[in-house]
Amino acid sequence: MGDFRDAVVAAWQIGGSGRQWQPSELSRELPSEPLWLHLDRAAPGLEEWLQRVAQVPEAAVNGLLDEDTRPRMELYGDGVMLILRGVNATDGHGHHEMVSLRLWITPRCLITLRKRSLSSIRAVRQRYEEGRGADHIGGLLLALIENLNGPMDRVTDAIEAAFDARETVSGERHVRHAMVAVSRQRSKLVTLRRYIHPQQVALSKLLAAQPTWLSERDGAMLRNLVDDVARQVEDLAALTERATLLHDQLSHQLAERLNRNMYLLSMVTVIFMPLTAVTGLLGVNLGGIPGAAHPLAFEILCGLLVVMMALEFWLFRRFHLL
Repeated sequence: MGDFRDAVVAAWQIGGSGRQWQPSELSRELPSEPLWLHLDRAAPGLEEWLQRVAQVPEAAVNGLLDEDTRPRMELYGDGVMLILRGVNATDGHGHHEMVSLRLWITPRCLITLRKRSLSSIRAVRQRYEEGRGADHIGGLLLALIENLNGPMDRVTDAIEAAFDARETVSGERHVRHAMVAVSRQRSKLVTLRRYIHPQQVALSKLLAAQPTWLSERDGAMLRNLVDDVARQVEDLAALTERATLLHDQLSHQLAERLNRNMYLLSMVTVIFMPLTAVTGLLGVNLGGIPGAAHPLAFEILCGLLVVMMALEFWLFRRFHLL
């Protein structure tokens, strides 16, 4: 078994004095007071500690430590395994990458596990350091969920602003760049929707379960958070549809511009084709070319070509081909 102390990022008493526990005090047993324990899930020996000391069921441990998970909620007696995802604003990852937070919640403790530093956890930890942390399990859980879901609104606002800017572009080069940007934003939206919708389902299941450590007031606040996530799901769906429409609009604009250019090139080809045929015929190296010995033959030919070009241009205009 590895050293459990390496896994402890922070440990706080919930309510009461709000003291901060030392890792060595938690390696063999949990205190009787409610506890928030924030752990690094990549630390060695954590799996064994969760089963032996924290008394987490093996199935829940497997879910908490799994590498690739989607948001979900599972009940294990009076314990709840909750896996959530949130946009991380502090570790340099793109807005479309959803970082996971795994939680094990009982009436005695709330254990959170992460692999990378989370801005949402940092904000909650700061409240405890300032003596303003939640004084019960349900309040702490609500604070974590609220901080985890909060940045999503800023992400959707940024994507919507990007779409607004792309709708007014002009010029072939700018349209091509806009199409690439919209495709990237659409890919981000697909990734966000992959996790946000299951997150709504997971939080709704938690609300319906009404565990004993969730008070009536906490339930009302959780219902508001579920509504916020539902709105985010709707916003992402609307933005995904808008991305598709915008991409189609830009594609049509680009195709229309390319077709117009091809049409102009075709008209130029049609205009010069008769002229090319005449000059090619007169340029053959054979005897009997008309006007070959006339001193003004070249000037007369140029004049005839100009007249022919003017006649072709008039005909194209007359039949609205130009």
